[in-house]
Amino acid sequence: RNLAYGLNLIGMKRRQISNEDTKALKHAYRSVLLNRGNPSLSAQNCLEDSIISSSILAKEFVEFFLLEGRGFVKSKSQA
Repeated sequence: RNLAYGLNLIGMKRRQISNEDTKALKHAYRSVLLNRGNPSLSAQNCLEDSIISSSILAKEFVEFFLLEGRGFVKSKSQA
């Protein structure tokens, strides 16, 4: 079974993602994948979050979970 272990922080550093975007992506990851229940519902609730809405990358990350017909892996901490 596939599990998500976290963000690829090394790859983000190599691509020179800003610290603000990295923090926003971490917040989005925790908000969507570490909450119990459906990631799509968690993502819907996260869109209003000021930390996430301040970063285009974090907003795109959250919007990905709103696409219909997709399945998602669970976070390692939920398994």
